[in-house]
Amino acid sequence: MVRDNSWSSRLFDFCNYVLLSGLALVTAFPFVYCVLRSFEGSWLPAVGVEILPKQWSLTAYTTLLQGAVFPRALLISVIITVLGTLLSLVLTTMLAYALSKKQLIGRRFLTGGILFTFLFNGGMIPTYLIVRGLGMLDSLAALIFPGAMGAYTFFIMRQSFAGVPASLEESARIDGAGEFLIYYRVYLPLVKPMLAAVGLLYVVRQWNLFFDGILYISTPEKWPLQVLVRQAIATASSLGTGEALSASQMVVSPEALQMASIILSALPMLMLYPFFQRSFIKGLTLGAIKE
Repeated sequence: MVRDNSWSSRLFDFCNYVLLSGLALVTAFPFVYCVLRSFEGSWLPAVGVEILPKQWSLTAYTTLLQGAVFPRALLISVIITVLGTLLSLVLTTMLAYALSKKQLIGRRFLTGGILFTFLFNGGMIPTYLIVRGLGMLDSLAALIFPGAMGAYTFFIMRQSFAGVPASLEESARIDGAGEFLIYYRVYLPLVKPMLAAVGLLYVVRQWNLFFDGILYISTPEKWPLQVLVRQAIATASSLGTGEALSASQMVVSPEALQMASIILSALPMLMLYPFFQRSFIKGLTLGAIKE
């Protein structure tokens, strides 16, 4: 590739660097602020906007992790994330595999129905009535099943299956493979990058589940982590042990408890993303280049 060294190109690059650096700074500052303030160990009232803690301490983190409320909410979030993601991947890949077959009767009608749900949906109240009618209110099932499959992820997964050469399927059929074996042993391994990308989208969705938790879960002991963090923003008094904070815990700044809860809730996704970054980018750009 020949590099353009003209003054207009350099000016364009300079403007890009300035703009992107500014955006990166604006994006990163709230998170850095949360990290710094989460190490505040003093109970002294803040004067104005303070960035650095007066006294560095890990007390906010130890208070959260040693209590009963935060670990329980963390466990619930892990459960609904794992089960929800597995269910979503199974449903999405199986439906996408079936509807990627041109010989399937009613394929256009079914695809059109899914497209309709992508453009229009019933709204919050009809969805709530369905969840209530199925008896899933105040249960973890209400956080897993209603959003088990997304139309957007279905379409990109179906496109990936449609790109698999038909000769591979024919060879597998000649060797005696059935429909499920072809789906599991031939198609799924060939769309691993897209599978990782879609899986990461589902993981992030399930982990950040917030509104569904408020809408469907009425028992505080069943709140997922994001709902608990929302409560932490409102009041930090329920984060320690689920009871009134003890005298030793009162030395912890409420703001530090709030910030620590935000950091702990975001940490699993930050740790997970680097492992899937390559597959995620590869999966999302798959099919973008036309030859």
